[in-house]
Amino acid sequence: MARKKLTDLAWCAGFFEGEGCFTIHSRHQPYQTVRATLSQKGTDGKKLLDRFHKIVEVGSVYAYGVNAKNSDMWTWSTHRIGDARKVYELIEPWLGDRRKKRFKELDKEEKKSRKAKAKGRKPGPKVLK
Repeated sequence: MARKKLTDLAWCAGFFEGEGCFTIHSRHQPYQTVRATLSQKGTDGKKLLDRFHKIVEVGSVYAYGVNAKNSDMWTWSTHRIGDARKVYELIEPWLGDRRKKRFKELDKEEKKSRKAKAKGRKPGPKVLK
């Protein structure tokens, strides 16, 4: 990952503090994972999301809505396991206590979910020699 400017990271934190959220997500996965999301409207909003994405280097920006191709709504979101944690670690020094607390609660819940899933796994197939 390229060296980040502190001013860019502080900008990301301020933008996320005002417009973003951390959530727990379990769709398409056997366990819960923490996600980070930001949404904006219009061309200017998309430019802000693109700037955020370029700085944090994870997640993706896409249109959403009833008819996403014609939508004026945009979102940046993390999709891969651990990406929300990467974002949190980059911007944590500038986040408020409420956001920090929320991330830590969700991170704890995710870890708990993974442990429960790991305990419930069946052993893999036996290999015959």
